[in-house]
Amino acid sequence: MSEAATLSPELSQSLGLLSRACLTAARNWCLYPPSHPAVHTSFERLHKTLAEAIPAFPFAIGVASDTLLVDGAAPAGNDQSIAELASLLHDHDIIHLTFMI
Repeated sequence: MSEAATLSPELSQSLGLLSRACLTAARNWCLYPPSHPAVHTSFERLHKTLAEAIPAFPFAIGVASDTLLVDGAAPAGNDQSIAELASLLHDHDIIHLTFMI
C-alpha cells in the first residue's frame, strides 16, 4: 500500500493559519450581527491571512470529514484547527473551496 502524499511543512503551516482564521470568522459570524466590529475584524484577518499565507491564487482546498486536501495531499502534522475546519465544512456539505483574491 502506498503512503498518502503530504504537504510541505510551509504549506501545512499556512493551511493551519488559514484554518484558524476561517474558524474565527465563522464563529464570529454566528455569534454577532453582521455589523458588529468582531465580524468585520475577523474577516479582515482572514483576508490578510490569505494574502500572506497562500503561495498562489486561485487556491483550492478539498474537504474530507477530518482533514483538508490540497492537490490531493493531506496536510502534514496534527494541527487541530485543520481537523475542526474540515469537520465544520463537511457537516455543512461543503466538499471544495476555492479562494481568489
